[in-house]
Amino acid sequence: MAEEKKNTSAFTDKEREAMRERAREAREFKKLSGDEQVARKIAEMAPADQKLAQAIHTLVMSISPKITTRTWYGMPAYYVNDTIVCFFQAGSKFDSRYSTFGFQDAANLDDGSFWPTSFAVTAMNDAVKKEITRLVTKSHFLDSKKTAKCLAEGARSAETVGFEPTVPVRELHLSRVVH
Repeated sequence: MAEEKKNTSAFTDKEREAMRERAREAREFKKLSGDEQVARKIAEMAPADQKLAQAIHTLVMSISPKITTRTWYGMPAYYVNDTIVCFFQAGSKFDSRYSTFGFQDAANLDDGSFWPTSFAVTAMNDAVKKEITRLVTKSHFLDSKKTAKCLAEGARSAETVGFEPTVPVRELHLSRVVH
């Protein structure tokens, strides 16, 4: 009787597939614009995921002209100044019963000592649209108050955090700003 090969990897089959997908994207998608990458990934999704992904894509891209898109580990992702802020993960990607809209730590959505970074999404309605808009707008890169705080804490420039201040950085009198 043949022995079965034991899987000793720390990653699941789905996680390994996501890593392979990222490598494929790096090879095949590098010549495509971010919009073309995301359109292809959405087209590959199951119909229910496609509908949700397209609605979220349209909404997020309408929030600010600073937001760009491209794929990230096979998922539509949204960037400001080449830093990932948020992403959509189709439920079918990891055989989940729901899709996920998540934020990376760079979004800086901190709220006390405990806050969510990903949200289950099963349908797009006015309440979901309003919350996604609120959170994306609140993100570190699109919120001018957080940007000013970040600059005070030592960011190199306003461009680092994706915001053009109305007052030139030098006039903010921030001792830790590096020029």
